[in-house]
Amino acid sequence: MENGSTKPAVESTKKFTQMYLLSDAGNPPLMKFINVSGTEFNTVYANNFCFYGEVNSLVQYEPNEAYSPEILGTLAAMGIEKRNTLAPDERMKKILTDSVAVGNATAPAITFKSRQRGAYNYPNSAWFTCIIGGTYEFVSQPGARDIDVRVHMLYCATRITPAMAIEMVGIGSR
Repeated sequence: MENGSTKPAVESTKKFTQMYLLSDAGNPPLMKFINVSGTEFNTVYANNFCFYGEVNSLVQYEPNEAYSPEILGTLAAMGIEKRNTLAPDERMKKILTDSVAVGNATAPAITFKSRQRGAYNYPNSAWFTCIIGGTYEFVSQPGARDIDVRVHMLYCATRITPAMAIEMVGIGSR
């Protein structure tokens, strides 16, 4: 900000930001910026049964290649599959509803009272890092994904990219 104004930052962003398909690199289209300042929108997933409807919408929208076979298999076991309507029977709806409640209790416990080595920035402190172990893949030992570390990150940020974990001055978010 300059003198309390965001105008210079906005102008700089508009001047230097370009996003387009790689196939359009030779003739990139003009950027279209949409001002969403003052617009309310919710970026937090539902914390009840509606969560599964939100996940189902993503599965229907995205190509299957956007997900790993592990994720697709887990979702299929819940009745979430491409080109299928999510229509659980009462038994499955109760299981899914209960699982949301368990997740709502588990994720904050893992995140805000972490037992993971390297979670806290200082001894006896509440300040913690979201990217425990410095990897966006959440692999703590060869071939093993650390589910608690993944939950810790995704509860804080809901997304992860390689750029968030890269450790180079001027590059990434770390």
